[in-house]
Amino acid sequence: MGNAFLYRAARPAPALLIGLTFAVLVLGVFPAVEWVTTGNEGTLRLFFDYIGALWLIALSLAELGFCLLARAQFSPGEPLRRVWSLASLGAAAHAVGSILSQALGIPGGLNPFAGNAGWPAAAAREWGLTIGGPLQMIFLASALAFALKTYRRSGLLPRIRPADWALLAVVAGFAVWQIYEVVLYWGPNKTGNFHEAITVITDPLLCLLLAEAILIRRSVLNMGWGLTGLCWSAFTAAIFLTSVGNIGLWLTTNFALPRALEASTWYVWFLVYAAYALAPAYQVEACRRAVRPLVLPLKPALWGRLWRPAA
Repeated sequence: MGNAFLYRAARPAPALLIGLTFAVLVLGVFPAVEWVTTGNEGTLRLFFDYIGALWLIALSLAELGFCLLARAQFSPGEPLRRVWSLASLGAAAHAVGSILSQALGIPGGLNPFAGNAGWPAAAAREWGLTIGGPLQMIFLASALAFALKTYRRSGLLPRIRPADWALLAVVAGFAVWQIYEVVLYWGPNKTGNFHEAITVITDPLLCLLLAEAILIRRSVLNMGWGLTGLCWSAFTAAIFLTSVGNIGLWLTTNFALPRALEASTWYVWFLVYAAYALAPAYQVEACRRAVRPLVLPLKPALWGRLWRPAA
C-alpha cells in the first residue's frame, strides 16, 4: 500500500507547494502595503495570525509527510534510509515547533486556549522556537552528515565553488557577530533561561548545515540527478534563507528600518518553510519518476507480476 500511495500522492506536490506559497505571498502583499502606507496594522495582524500561521503549519506538516514518504522508499539497512529517518525527526520537530510558536504560543489567532488566563502562551512560544529551531537543526545536521559519509565512500564529494563560499561567508559572518553579541549580553553577572542559552548554537548550526547541503548538492548535480539535485538545492535554499530571516529579525530589533524593508523580512519565513517542504517532495517525485517508466507502458497483468506494492 505504501508505494501505491506514494505513486498517487507525490505527482503534483512540488508544483502545488510552489503555487500555493506564491498565492499566500501575493495575498499577504495587500495588508503589508496598507500598513506601509497608512500605518494601520489590523489587516496585517489578521493575515499573520490566521492565513499566514495556518500556511506555515501546513507546510511544516507537509515537510514531515514527505520526509516519511522519502524514508519509505529505502529498505532497512540502506544508508539513505537512515538519512531520511533523521530528516523525518527534524521535520517532526519543525512541525511541533510551528504549532507551538504559530498557534499555541500567541494570545489570539489560531490558539484555542486564547481566552484561558492560565495558558502559558509565552512559554509555549519559547518551546516552539527551541524545538523548531536548534533541535530541528541538530536532527537535520545529523541526517546530512550521514549523507556526506555515503558520498565520501563513493568518492563523489566535490570542491566548494566561489559562489558557495560567498553564501557560507554571509552565514558565518553573522554567526560570529551573534556570538560576539551574546558574550557582551551575558557578561559575568547575567543569568538566562534554557531557551536563551540554546539559541547560541543556532547560527553555528546554520553554518554547518549550509556547508553540508552545498557539498551534497554539488555531488548529486555532478552525477546528473536532476530531481535529487533539486531536493538538495531546496535544503540549501531553506538553510540560507533561515539565516537571512535571522538577519532580518536582528535588523528590525536593533535598527529603525523603513516599514517596507521591515515588512519584507517577515515574508522570508514563507520561503523558508516552503523550501523545507519542497526538499523531501522533490526526493519523493524522483522516486516516483524512477518507477513510472518501468510500469506505465506495460499491460496490467505484466505490471502486477513486475511491481507489487508492499503490503
